[in-house]
Amino acid sequence: MNRKSFSVASLLLATASLGTAACDTLVTNGEGGGGGDGGSGGSGGSGVQVSANTIAIAPDDLPDPNGSGSSSSSSTSTGGGNPVDPDSLVIFVASSNLSCADPPATIFDLEGECPDDGGHLVRFTLAPEQQAVGVYSLQALNGFFEEILPNGDGTCGFGGGTFWDGNVQVVAVNDATIEITLSDTMSLSGESVDGSYVVPRCSAPQQPDPDAIAIFREDLPPSGGGGGSSSSSTGGGSLPGDDLLLMTGSEVPICSDPFASPGCETQGWGVTVILPAAYQTPGVYSLSDPAIISSFSVGLGSPGECSGGGGSYFDGSIEVVAIDDQQVVYTLSGTAELSTGFGNADGTYEASRCQ
Repeated sequence: MNRKSFSVASLLLATASLGTAACDTLVTNGEGGGGGDGGSGGSGGSGVQVSANTIAIAPDDLPDPNGSGSSSSSSTSTGGGNPVDPDSLVIFVASSNLSCADPPATIFDLEGECPDDGGHLVRFTLAPEQQAVGVYSLQALNGFFEEILPNGDGTCGFGGGTFWDGNVQVVAVNDATIEITLSDTMSLSGESVDGSYVVPRCSAPQQPDPDAIAIFREDLPPSGGGGGSSSSSTGGGSLPGDDLLLMTGSEVPICSDPFASPGCETQGWGVTVILPAAYQTPGVYSLSDPAIISSFSVGLGSPGECSGGGGSYFDGSIEVVAIDDQQVVYTLSGTAELSTGFGNADGTYEASRCQ
């Protein structure tokens, strides 16, 4: 057991670096909750049953116990001084119900100075890579606790510190909730926090900006039609309109003018892979497959000087990881060097569909 006592001042110092702001509730906590006022949990606006004594909140959305306003994500830390990724989630489990609209800065915000039955507040941080199904130690998640203990004479003791005993199993993750199970934790204010929880997220996860586009040949704007002429067809016939162009580069192409060029005096690169209809499904395909058209272009210029080139891009493979009517996720691997200084095009891309 690793319980450590601390003063009010140290409690405030440990939480001060966790930022401040309001958050929007995706799933509204209702009455009841595993460690709250009884009952089996709250029902969110979407009908999802959640554990009313829990919330998951971004570091920048946490209140500042010193009232000094929001802190930038670059300065946000866990209380141990280590920077926290702004896409992390701080999970709270408490002895009373929690609300995204009014998250507690300290245990005193939740329970008051001396509640008759005492109270506790546990928090730990899931980094982006830990927001996935798996088992993680509370030490690895920088677990921390605060508690108030009644002395039986109308006064209370308080304390807190590291909460490293035990594990967190992430059972399921979606945009609205995170389902977790705590096990082998130490007892707080006379009760265990071990158990399963459906934790409501206080804000939707931020979606990464697309780094590619996906557009059907038949949807290419007239100004871009000529840009695709380097992709020849067999037999001199017209190219299929349902061919899907996956386009990426040092500057993400735009749907309204996918073949736009920043000019020959600039430096940059672009890679286009054209998949016929039969290949628009998850799988791994060679870029040298004659059914696939793959090309590259590079700009090597400088102010007052034009230079560049391009051509076929046959080395390596493309894996269609996921595809729907909103985006295409694909991975290029084993591709050739584009030009000196640019490296190759290997990587995973999220291509937004041009509607």
